[in-house]
Amino acid sequence: MNQNTKRELYFTSSIIDKVSLEIKNTILAHSPDRSALLQMDSSALLIVDMQEYFFSPESHAFIPSAPSIISKVKDLIKYYNEHSLPIILTKHIEDSGINMGKWWRRKMDDASSAFISEISEISKADIPLMHIIHKSTYDPFYNTDLEKILRAGDVTQLVICGVMTNLCVEQSARSAFVRDILPVIPIDTTAAYTRKLHENTLKNASFAFGLTPLSKELL
Repeated sequence: MNQNTKRELYFTSSIIDKVSLEIKNTILAHSPDRSALLQMDSSALLIVDMQEYFFSPESHAFIPSAPSIISKVKDLIKYYNEHSLPIILTKHIEDSGINMGKWWRRKMDDASSAFISEISEISKADIPLMHIIHKSTYDPFYNTDLEKILRAGDVTQLVICGVMTNLCVEQSARSAFVRDILPVIPIDTTAAYTRKLHENTLKNASFAFGLTPLSKELL
């Protein structure tokens, strides 16, 4: 990741609700409201790459707004656990193929690839329907058991949280959509380097392949 990559703190704990509502209203101005399609009872929760690599201020890949989504993601985890619905954690462990290696030119070490502490604690908890998959590219379906896990659980919708909105989260949503699993990307549970990248990705998803609610609308 280039050290000169533009980054913004557009989410903080005090303004995340306000900013997310603004984004939602912008999305609704461009796309129809398809919230009636939401079916939580046949959904699974996919938590993408909530690792120190992206959440630690000491990391070159730090996303300034990412720490502000943690409490929202934890609320969804609690809901899914209480309702005995599947929870899948992804961990990016290496870059596969020529393109990924050429594009980023940096690899995670053991420390940076670790889950952030809040997710690490959850990953070690006794949650029967929790799965951890390791991925090596943007797409968590590529060379993993994710689709098999979802099919086994009769999952028809996938709620996607984590980072980055415009990379792995978006790719997860697109890959789910072409497999006839409807993606749901809560506005306040993902983060990107800038609000523009975050907002434009969600606008595009809402237009073409996913639902984009606020997380509280799922609880």
